[in-house]
Amino acid sequence: MIGVRSISEKKRLNWCALPSGVMLNQLILADHQSVRASGDDLSNYFYLIRHLDAWLPRNCFGHAIRGKKITWLNLEPNRLYSLSFKVVCMGDTNGVDIAQATHEGVLRAANCLRPEQTLVYGKLFPPSDTLEGLYIDDHLVFQVADKNKHRPREPYPDEHLLAASRDRYSELGLPKSEEKAFEKQYTFKAWGTEVCSATGRVGCPLKKLRQIEELTSQLVLHRYATKKALQKLIGLFVHPFMHRRECMSIFHHTYMHTESLPDGCSRKIPQYVQDELITAALLLPMACSNVRLPVSVKVSATDASLGGGGRASTLTSKTFATALYRYGETKGEYTRLDWSCSPLPPESSMQKAPVPIVDSPMKHHWTTTQSCKFRQKQHINLLELEMLRAEMKARVNAGGGRCRCINLCDSRVVVGAFAKGRSSSKSLSHGLRSCLPWLIAGDLQLVNLWVATDKNPADFPSRFKDIPPLSLLVMTLCWIQQYYRGCKLKGPRQSRISWSKRLGLGKLIP
Repeated sequence: MIGVRSISEKKRLNWCALPSGVMLNQLILADHQSVRASGDDLSNYFYLIRHLDAWLPRNCFGHAIRGKKITWLNLEPNRLYSLSFKVVCMGDTNGVDIAQATHEGVLRAANCLRPEQTLVYGKLFPPSDTLEGLYIDDHLVFQVADKNKHRPREPYPDEHLLAASRDRYSELGLPKSEEKAFEKQYTFKAWGTEVCSATGRVGCPLKKLRQIEELTSQLVLHRYATKKALQKLIGLFVHPFMHRRECMSIFHHTYMHTESLPDGCSRKIPQYVQDELITAALLLPMACSNVRLPVSVKVSATDASLGGGGRASTLTSKTFATALYRYGETKGEYTRLDWSCSPLPPESSMQKAPVPIVDSPMKHHWTTTQSCKFRQKQHINLLELEMLRAEMKARVNAGGGRCRCINLCDSRVVVGAFAKGRSSSKSLSHGLRSCLPWLIAGDLQLVNLWVATDKNPADFPSRFKDIPPLSLLVMTLCWIQQYYRGCKLKGPRQSRISWSKRLGLGKLIP
């Protein structure tokens, strides 16, 4: 503990850029591929980082001691002395930031933690088969590799990264925890998330799920709980449900009831709160993602207006579908329905896709799949969510489940709430909950790509208009591009490149 000055007097450095095991559910494994992990953990890492000498008064702990009680140090006998840490304390406000930045510097000196391969929560998932992540003292390396019969003889990049990091540790004399070190494991745990390469399951360990189920059942049977007990129980569900965020929509009345409870008093749990807790416990075994599910080449778009709703779809290549999936919103944000009443909504924390990615879907041939009128008037964002649920329902009923799909949506509220998994709005929360059966039973993992209204093809059927067809020039260039990709062209490579530049190939369709 820090004994001289309060940690509230210090400013946060905000150096941390930590990974999360939940990010691994964005992996895409083909039938001939598998994923493995290797990692090391530094032993007593915080005691290895020496702090500044001027910081010693801040790191004092315990009671002051007279010098006569520690005679072996030859101190003044009647003077008071305090013990102090010379290292960065774990309770320091900036302890984690300093430890993370120091370890990153050690690994980058060994040519590890390259930006195009490093996992950072909240940022874009790297488009690489070799991934790295550093969580303070825990360094992990992941590799998507071919299975044995397809595997080449030369070593994969993860082996070079692991060897380089271990050589750097030995050079600096940093002690490793041999018990926690592992190499090339195909069933592993990464920052609290368990990954099974054989089945593709990415989720919370089953042992932890059983413990949460047992605690939930005991609390429901007891029928009484304090505010602190409910808060801790709901907090245990967050990590498992992060792997299937739509499961978070189960908790709505539970949050409201918990906030209304007084501190330190036990109250009877209402029946509707018990129902939500029991349903959440039943969803725990299904709160996991499957990285072996393919990304569907069918891209959909949904939109709604006050007059009606519309849906559209198109087919694309596997490569472009994968690119759209990478740029889909997976984190979400806090949303409200009353933003339309304010002159300026708050700035969004969601990352928008690059302009070429957003523009490219408009170069596809879109087909209207639904154009309907709504039976009753509702908030526009609730109607947007209704059309999104209609898209899920249509996919599952048509046998299009067991895949990962991409949907274009121009509603910030729907994209943010769906990716977050819940909303403080009761109407939005109920709408998200109605999507849950189709996603779970249909084994459908849907991500929304946030686009502008003029980049959403479903904007036309939502206003009962036909989607404009592609121009003849665009269709001709698309046909030429497909022809050039499908046949083996002869002649110098430079001449083919010049012809491609003249025709503008590669700029219309990715």
